[in-house]
Amino acid sequence: MEVRNYKIIDKGVLHARFDLYLPKWGGFLIHGMTWCVKSENQQWISFPSYSLETPEGKKYLQHCRFEDREVQKDFERQVMPLLKNLQSAMSSSTTEDPEGEDGDLPF
Repeated sequence: MEVRNYKIIDKGVLHARFDLYLPKWGGFLIHGMTWCVKSENQQWISFPSYSLETPEGKKYLQHCRFEDREVQKDFERQVMPLLKNLQSAMSSSTTEDPEGEDGDLPF
């Protein structure tokens, strides 16, 4: 699996948006996945969704999902470390000198 187009959002529980590339599924690419964080112990991955206005208020329904909750949890256990590693790498890169030690630009 590979995380692509990772973007931090930090709006309410929505922490980040990303695309997920699954080469073992024939190069399957899922656009618009989200990483939601309510607390350190309450984090989850959501598939792309759409909003629906109901008499009770706005609801968000996923375009696709795993019917088996255990399969969803296993999926999250595999994706979450990829996101946390990427987040950590991004955090450490913002503290480094963007021009590098010898003054060259990083590209």
